[in-house]
Amino acid sequence: MIHLPYEDNSFDCILCRNVISHQDTEGVKQIIKELYRVLKDNGECYLTLGSKSTWGFKQTSWPLVDENTRLRMEEGPEYKTPHFYADYDLIKVLFKDFKIEFINHIEDFYESNDKTYSSFHYHVLIKKVK
Repeated sequence: MIHLPYEDNSFDCILCRNVISHQDTEGVKQIIKELYRVLKDNGECYLTLGSKSTWGFKQTSWPLVDENTRLRMEEGPEYKTPHFYADYDLIKVLFKDFKIEFINHIEDFYESNDKTYSSFHYHVLIKKVK
């Protein structure tokens, strides 16, 4: 998503669920610039970001890439994949060029091997305004 293969002002709406966060902070900033570029005026983007409140950000055994990013060290498809995590204040800074329609902080629950786990994500709706 760092370089989207679309012309400027191409989309009325974009959905980015659990994809933007697989970058470091600079990569996320570049993606946000691309979202702004390809959205039409008054176009909206619904996106999710990992929360610094979630267990993944608190895994001190996972290498810190930058102040907002850790490398996931669990075996599986995301092994050694960077995971970017945000908080409310950082979201306000990152999306300063957009109108932020809402920011929700949501806890998701899932089950695996007869155990219940949870993770926190921010759900954000932004609008491109001039």
